[in-house]
Amino acid sequence: MAGTINVFLLVFRDLGTGAALVQREELREELTSSVFYVNCLLGILLTAIAYFGSPLAAAFFREPQLIPVMQALSFTFFTSSLAVVQSALLDRALAFNKVAAVELIGALAGTATGVSLAVSGFGVWSLVSATLVNSVTTTTGLWIVCPWRPKLLFDMEAIRSIARYTMNLSGATLVNYFARNADNLIIGRFLGSTALGYYQMAYNIMLYPLQNVSFTLGRVMMPAISKLQNDHPRFRSVYFRANATIALLTFPMMLGLMVIVRPFVLTVLGPQWLPVVPLLAIFCPIGLVQSIITNVGGIYRAKGRTDLMFKWGSIATVLYVASFFAGIPWGIVGVAVCYAIVVIGLVYPLLRIPFRLIELPVGEFLKGLLPVLLASGAMAAVVLFVRIGLDSLGLRPVVELLILVAMGIAGYILALRWFQPRVIWDVIDLLSSMGKQRVSALIQRMVGHRRAPVVAGI
Repeated sequence: MAGTINVFLLVFRDLGTGAALVQREELREELTSSVFYVNCLLGILLTAIAYFGSPLAAAFFREPQLIPVMQALSFTFFTSSLAVVQSALLDRALAFNKVAAVELIGALAGTATGVSLAVSGFGVWSLVSATLVNSVTTTTGLWIVCPWRPKLLFDMEAIRSIARYTMNLSGATLVNYFARNADNLIIGRFLGSTALGYYQMAYNIMLYPLQNVSFTLGRVMMPAISKLQNDHPRFRSVYFRANATIALLTFPMMLGLMVIVRPFVLTVLGPQWLPVVPLLAIFCPIGLVQSIITNVGGIYRAKGRTDLMFKWGSIATVLYVASFFAGIPWGIVGVAVCYAIVVIGLVYPLLRIPFRLIELPVGEFLKGLLPVLLASGAMAAVVLFVRIGLDSLGLRPVVELLILVAMGIAGYILALRWFQPRVIWDVIDLLSSMGKQRVSALIQRMVGHRRAPVVAGI
């Protein structure tokens, strides 16, 4: 319960000021220090709201134990606000290895604390302590690895210069929050907690590759394209290569999972989760589409057009929420189907609108991704054919899953050799530049790749 409230309040954590620092072509000390103090004030305000608002939250959830939990967790808003600028400056400098190391150390420290207290019988306070330790450790680490320190400067004009950008970005983040959580509220209200549990499980599985591939590469891409915001040819190239790399990983994940969903659910979750099977099969194409659409926000942010991002995000959110209500009469499967119809129907406008800012034709972008889609589709077709044959043998789900996964990996490698997507060379070149010559050579031998022609415009 406390986590649900904290996730909502996190929407307002820095009001987009960190992203504004990454987006700026040039930074002045007056702006950087002023943003630091603004974030300190925001952290104090959110801490106060969470702390003193805990009795209201407890009354809403009818759970008195929520009060001390929320009050303890409220301090994470202040501790995390102290490192917003440091994190943004490291992202701007492309120092992702330092950020990753700090976040890993924070996660490990929090996990060690939580597990130690849990086995000692501290119950929910083990989770609270883990969150607090993670926050403090991460903030401390960011201060250590980032040499910047705030100066006694505050320039209101500097804050006003980014206010329009940050307010629109915060609005876009807020409507995106509702777009991603309205289905849970509607299903919980009209279909009950059991249906919501199945729906959330399927949605979270679909979201996993997006969080670990699309969001991660999108975070790396943002500072790179911000530096190229006025160089459209190079901007288009970086943006396309990043999304082609995402597609190289997420397309086979989603299409492969769609055809092996039943043995996957039986093996990983158990037979009590069988209602998840049709939901996950529907969510897989949604995940494939969203893995590419997710990062169009980077174009709006890099070009300073968060006003368009807020406007069109609001329109899309209204349509998403309408689809959830439309599907309710047919249960959770109906909600998933209606959601899928709207997501697929919005692909073209959600790409066309931001692509105009960098003069990138949607057709050229999709044409560049077509070889990866064809390779993934061919792999999924082979796996589906094998699965139909295995179903008649009555194998244990775990055995069937292992065979299908192995067939999927082998089939995808063969399909890549046949369709020769250009992005393979981008990955090979990137690994070589990082000193991973053996890995890049292995990939080249596996897929037998030759350099593909460059797609016009990207």
